[in-house]
Amino acid sequence: MDPQLSAAVTEAFEGVISRCTHLVNWFCTLNSAISDIQVDKKELTGRNLHSVPGYKEKVEFGLISFAYKVQGSESHDEAVVATTWMETMLGDVAITPAHDQKDEVGQRHGLEAISIMDSRGALVNAVLVVLKEQGGLSGGIKDNPMGVPLCNRSKDVVEPLLQLQWYLHCGEMAQAHQHSVARGHLHILQRPIS
Repeated sequence: MDPQLSAAVTEAFEGVISRCTHLVNWFCTLNSAISDIQVDKKELTGRNLHSVPGYKEKVEFGLISFAYKVQGSESHDEAVVATTWMETMLGDVAITPAHDQKDEVGQRHGLEAISIMDSRGALVNAVLVVLKEQGGLSGGIKDNPMGVPLCNRSKDVVEPLLQLQWYLHCGEMAQAHQHSVARGHLHILQRPIS
């Protein structure tokens, strides 16, 4: 890029654009982030099979139970855990800074943000394989009301994924535009969408 143009761009966007690692709505099929307005939440009343692009068979949603064998137990004791998402099976993701966009407990305590899956959403299958090999799946799947985030176009399941992203801080720009509208310098025309 031309040095003068580069300097002009840097000056124009200084303090307005930043880059940081943050949870995004990850669309595994496209291998891309999508905006919040492109995500619909499908409410499920119970056990449900859902077609997901990229999968040959439907994906099952519900309350999934599995068991950890208690190490050193002579009576083959198990600790049974139930979850709506297999990627939460370790029980530690509720406080990790890279799991839920609403949860910042891990960040407040300075925990390292570690993503629990790759860009294809591949962790779940790897976990299931290990559990099956170790005989750790038991209890099956039961009904569980829940919301599943879906892409509003493809109906693919959207996953929270930690990604490096660019962010535009719009506060000052929005305030300047509000003043322009209030002074009559800017007119916003609403047209019906047909």
